[in-house]
Amino acid sequence: QASSRHVLLAVLRIYCKKQRMLLSLAVGILGLRMLLRKQQNERRDQEQSILDQKPSETLTVNTGGLACTPKKQKAVAVDKTFVFRLARILPVLVPSWRSKEALLLVTETSILVARSLLSLHISELMGKGIQCVAMRSPEMFLVTLGDFFASGIMASVANSALKYMGNLMSTWFRENLTRHVHMKYMQKGNYYHTSVMMQANGKEEQLDNLDQRIVSDLHNFTKLLADLYSRTFKPALDVLLYTRAMAKSLGLKGPLLMYSYFVFSSTLIRKASPPLAKLTARQQAIEGDFRRCHSRLLAHAEEIAFFAGADREEMLLNDQLLRISSFSEHLHLKQFQQGVMDSFGLKYFASCVGWPVIAVPFILSGSKDDGINMLAQYRVADDLIRQSSASLGDLLMVYKKLQTLSGFTARVSELIEALECVSDRPERRLLCASSSAACVGGSKGNISVTDVRVETPDGRLLVDDLTMELQQGESLLVTGPNGAGKTSLFRVLAGLWPVRAGQVLVPDPAPCQMLYLPQTPYLVMGTVRDQVIYPDSFTEAARKHNGQKSCDLKVRHCLQTAGLERLADCSLDRLEREWDDVLSGGEKQRLGWARLYYHTPAFAALDEATSAVNVQQEGPLYQAALDRHITLLSIAHRPTVRKFHQRELNLVGDGSGACTLQRISLETNLTPSHGSESGGSAHS
Repeated sequence: QASSRHVLLAVLRIYCKKQRMLLSLAVGILGLRMLLRKQQNERRDQEQSILDQKPSETLTVNTGGLACTPKKQKAVAVDKTFVFRLARILPVLVPSWRSKEALLLVTETSILVARSLLSLHISELMGKGIQCVAMRSPEMFLVTLGDFFASGIMASVANSALKYMGNLMSTWFRENLTRHVHMKYMQKGNYYHTSVMMQANGKEEQLDNLDQRIVSDLHNFTKLLADLYSRTFKPALDVLLYTRAMAKSLGLKGPLLMYSYFVFSSTLIRKASPPLAKLTARQQAIEGDFRRCHSRLLAHAEEIAFFAGADREEMLLNDQLLRISSFSEHLHLKQFQQGVMDSFGLKYFASCVGWPVIAVPFILSGSKDDGINMLAQYRVADDLIRQSSASLGDLLMVYKKLQTLSGFTARVSELIEALECVSDRPERRLLCASSSAACVGGSKGNISVTDVRVETPDGRLLVDDLTMELQQGESLLVTGPNGAGKTSLFRVLAGLWPVRAGQVLVPDPAPCQMLYLPQTPYLVMGTVRDQVIYPDSFTEAARKHNGQKSCDLKVRHCLQTAGLERLADCSLDRLEREWDDVLSGGEKQRLGWARLYYHTPAFAALDEATSAVNVQQEGPLYQAALDRHITLLSIAHRPTVRKFHQRELNLVGDGSGACTLQRISLETNLTPSHGSESGGSAHS
């Protein structure tokens, strides 16, 4: 028997002859250490520079880099919460056992089984190849080569089919889950309450970066989940098939010893692993913040240009970029540490355990006969134990993928749970209770407000004890200083904000009996026609007007009435990528008026709807609405619009909730209200 000292010296002599390899490795390690030190110094200088530029802001420098102090989040891990959340999402991804998704899973499972059997057959061919070479048998070699050629064709088809079905499964899963989220997001005004009301309340449970969660996180979640199935089922099946085959030549002791080592080492690695799931979720949140900064830059490009704020915006963008880079470097370092443990523990040291498991039975075998068969058996056993070890390693590494999946699952589940629970929030329960009376039958076509109290989401009083009855044909002008609650009153009438006290009866906005025209009208993605007929679709509009031709004639007439001749004369199928960049502020407001003329509701709430239109042209817009028997509720500060209204509601705006309601006579039409922002008096 060779002594351990002799073996150690022999290994050292081998490595002493590998000077180039050792030198390259030493240079690489030294360079990596210098690179990490330099990177840390650069990050420290950048963070100090930002701290010097913003001394008034409280920033935290942690191991992940420079970041604003985040709110406390629930720990993300592979635990009962993860299993419960995943179990709730799975029925959305696979609606029923008869669905196309279920059929795809069955098909993929059958191909996975076939691929595992093909791998086992190819391993046996490797042994036959050595045997036929050792036996110097051309006929046997050609048969084995032909068998390998046919198996290669089938394996290529199976591998490509598995990849295709994995991508297809990811696409279908994403479509089903995104449709489910869209349904939750758009129903009952949840999109408004999650993006506006929750932000206004300043709640810690508000969701960050809704667009990031819906677009990016759902895609990453479904892609990882679809890939996880094949990476779990096939390794498990491979382990079973290879163990069964090895038991015939090696017995069960060797494979079981190898598997025991894998389980033991993976348990130790798991204990020492960094919290990759939590880090993944945090990285997605930071990526969403960076994306939101660029979205804000695009949305407010003109205002920033007027202020010449490019330098300031560049600094803000670079701050967010520094957060991403710093945290990514921290995450990559943790993944490097994890990779070292995984590679050594589950690959190289595992080979040190597995190699003797194969070789010792053949070395200690007393028989010297039939060396060819023994060599073939050794080749097959070597291939089988390598593949079974790799499969078991992949199976144990599933936990690592589950950690990453749990991070995405947490963000997706938080989104779905927030959309499901938004109706249980106090303001939504109050809104449902208050809006239950806001129906067409209850209002009989009029607007009735009785003892109404309006507050902001944070509880600031705007209007108190407001009672009024507004008949059709009796337009109302709402005046008051900034922050008095004029727009908030319209939000209450629209059912967006809850009524804290009292009762509101309004026409139903669904059939466009009451239409809201804000200061900046919403421009939908679509053609010129789509801008006017919104929220109707092209098919609905054509059906309402007995054909497309009649509908287009009305659309052109509404555009001409609103003073948009250049749009009325062009093709109604004209499509722009972003209409906000094509139209001026006045044209956007005129397009809103054209939409109003098209739908001709009984009531229209106008919030500074002519602020970007010159004074000489706003009169015809109001008059055209009155000619169509539309009753107006207007927020306006120009005295020229008073003559189009019969009553005035003035909100004092001093925090007491006081307001006055009076009729507008011919004399008051000549003088603006003292409560309005215009101030002073207009002389005739």
